Amino acid sequence: MHRKINYVLSIIAVTIFIVVGTVMVCRFKNINNSKNVSAKLANNETIELRANKINESNEEIYIDFNNISIASMTLEIFFDVNNLEYDNNMENTNYSDGRLLYTWVSDTGKNKQIGELGPFKFKIKNTLNNIAGKITVAGEFYNETGERINIDSKSINVYNTLQENSESKENTETQNNEKEVQNKNNSENNIDNTNISTDNTNLAVLRLNYEGISPDFSKEVKEYYIVVDDKLNKFDITAIAENPNSMIDITGNENLKQGLNIININVKSEDKTKETNYKIYVTKTSNKENANANLENLAVEHGTLNPEFAPTETNYKVEVSNDIENVNILAVPERIDAKVNINKNSKLEVGDNTVEITVTAEDGITKKKYTIIVHRRNNEEEKEKEDNVKQQAQKLSAILQQSNNINDNSEKINEDTDTEIVNEEKDTEKEKNTKEDIYVYSSAGIAIAIIIICFLYERSKRKNIKNKENK
Repeated sequence: MHRKINYVLSIIAVTIFIVVGTVMVCRFKNINNSKNVSAKLANNETIELRANKINESNEEIYIDFNNISIASMTLEIFFDVNNLEYDNNMENTNYSDGRLLYTWVSDTGKNKQIGELGPFKFKIKNTLNNIAGKITVAGEFYNETGERINIDSKSINVYNTLQENSESKENTETQNNEKEVQNKNNSENNIDNTNISTDNTNLAVLRLNYEGISPDFSKEVKEYYIVVDDKLNKFDITAIAENPNSMIDITGNENLKQGLNIININVKSEDKTKETNYKIYVTKTSNKENANANLENLAVEHGTLNPEFAPTETNYKVEVSNDIENVNILAVPERIDAKVNINKNSKLEVGDNTVEITVTAEDGITKKKYTIIVHRRNNEEEKEKEDNVKQQAQKLSAILQQSNNINDNSEKINEDTDTEIVNEEKDTEKEKNTKEDIYVYSSAGIAIAIIIICFLYERSKRKNIKNKENK
């Protein structure tokens, strides 16, 4: 009877120590897991849409992600196929029935900051509605841990500003009707006619029904270039003057012949004292490559082009120092067999100097003129420039000094941070030691339990032997 009691007590003791040890281990494991759970990202990100009108019939849409950090995304862009047409083929984009699907995955698998995506180009179809269509962006976004980032879908309206050109030579209207139509177009194109002088001969709007004209329209630019298919026989042109009472005469836009054609748009002022002529040089050809008169590169020694060079941009400005009397021009055509001629003065005058670069295409008839206004600063401008440089240098010095102060403060903060890190390391070490102590105590308890069991078993064994001897 005593032996059975001893065995039961031994089993109970061992069970108690095992349960206690298991509880301790699970507790420490749960503590570690709770730290990981608190490291989730907040799902409060936003995106924005921005429209950038290229011209009257083309729109660029940009998606601004506000530098969110994600590892992958699937983007869906929906638009009205009746009024809008997708017009470019971006990488990682598939298009089907009014729906664009854009996918992106970080090449490292880690989070990356995403800024602006685009452009997604859309062509506005001819429509009578003011709003040409709505573009909606939605999608799924994930971070590197697989969490989904919640971002609401966004929409933007694309507005139609196309105006049909109803003028024709067969149905010529009276001058009063023409002015009425012109005033209406001015209003629809948001042209401000306030304080327009009677001798104004500038155009406010110039549009063709055929894409590819360069450069983009500007009232200061008087010459434009375009290469068209040999099947085109006529241009529909919309030309609107800044002064609605100016007279506009368009010639050369019909019965286009093979080769070079010149369209003249003559603007006569309201008071009939001034005239301005805008020209469009049109090459009609079956081989557009041979009619390529674009430059591939353009640079000016001692100066920087403004705006930055683009093959379709033909007018530039450059400012050089007063001590520069001559500049070298680098002009490289896109086609190797095209010819380049540079017309410039041997010595720069103080002030504005005009440099003309004429490119003749391989066909020998298509030409394109690039113009650079090189401004050589006078003594006063030079002094002003030097003063500006000194001011910038002083500002930079102040910024550097402020940066040094920030660095000093940063070092102090780093020292405090190091102290905090040391304290955290001490706490971690203390926690580790506590954990090790519990393991030691648990092991010791189990060992004691085993010793007790052995002791009770040996005592029981001796007692049994003694009982046998007494019998």
